[in-house]
Amino acid sequence: MKKFLFLLGIVAFLFLIPSAYAAGSYTESKVEDISRDGSMWKLKLAYTGDATDGSVPDAAISQANMLYLRGKFLYLVSAWPTAGGTAPDAADVSVKNANGTDLLGGKGVNLIPASGEAATHPYSTTMSRYYCPPVSSDLTVSVANQGTVEADFTIELIFVNKL
Repeated sequence: MKKFLFLLGIVAFLFLIPSAYAAGSYTESKVEDISRDGSMWKLKLAYTGDATDGSVPDAAISQANMLYLRGKFLYLVSAWPTAGGTAPDAADVSVKNANGTDLLGGKGVNLIPASGEAATHPYSTTMSRYYCPPVSSDLTVSVANQGTVEADFTIELIFVNKL
């Protein structure tokens, strides 16, 4: 019986390995000061879609980067196909706080273009206007409806120190 369970465990492990390698991925840059006076910061996420369906995992911004971003304001989110890579489908982006609120207020629909670059400012659905929300909790970037296998694209978030 022990041998049977051992062999069953090995078989299960072998079936899990291909799915682990097929998952889409992202690489998070270190937050970078892009102004002379320390008033504007950027964070880049470089994605590669899954080898089977093009999907990518949610990107929970690292705690090291969140240390820099807390107290700042989300100003702009932009996206583009990564140069030299496979172009993505037009896809949707959301930037969520710890409460799960989309700080783009739905304006991230089709933010990832198949070519060129697209950008949007955060939008408040309750105020019905664009705004710059303060970063007071962890952020997660999500991508939906991207179906091109092994697509390569970049999402950039710009933050400002004060309004």
